[in-house]
Amino acid sequence: MSLINSIRPKLIKDIVGQKHLIGENKILTKIIQFKAMFSFILYGPTGTGKTSIAMCLANELDYKFKILNAVNCTKKDLTDIIYESKNFKKILLLVDEFHRLTKPMQDILLPEIEFENIFIIGCTTHNPYHSISPAVRSRLKIFELKPINYNEISDYLKKI
Repeated sequence: MSLINSIRPKLIKDIVGQKHLIGENKILTKIIQFKAMFSFILYGPTGTGKTSIAMCLANELDYKFKILNAVNCTKKDLTDIIYESKNFKKILLLVDEFHRLTKPMQDILLPEIEFENIFIIGCTTHNPYHSISPAVRSRLKIFELKPINYNEISDYLKKI
C-alpha cells in the first residue's frame, strides 16, 4: 500500500476541505446518512479529494468499488463492470479523467446511469459543461471541488 493510500481518509467526515459538500445537512454527508447513492461528476483541481470522496462513499455504503481511467479504458472494461453490476448490484465505479471518455463510451453508460444499475462518479479537472456529452451530463449531478488550503492539510495530518 502506498503512503498516499495509507493516509487517505476512510470516512466522508474526515475528507479535508469541501465544507460546501461535506458536513451537517450537506449533500455528500446526506448520501451516507440516508444510504441514497446517485451518480455524479466531481470536478476540480488535482489533489482536491475526488478519489478519496469516491472511496469513502463506497466504504461507508458497503459498495464494491471499481476504478477505471478513461485514458486507457476499453469498451470491454466498461461492459465487464456493467455485467458484474447486474449480478452484484451495489457497484460504485470511479471513472478518472472522465472528460477523456469518448462519446460512444459515454453512451454505453447512459442506460446504466439512468436505471441506476451502477453508480458512477466521474472525476475530471476539466469543466464538465464543455467536456462531457449533454446526454450524460443531464443524468448526473455536478459538484465542483475547491482547492484545499495548507491549514486544512496540516490539521488533517496532525490527526492521523
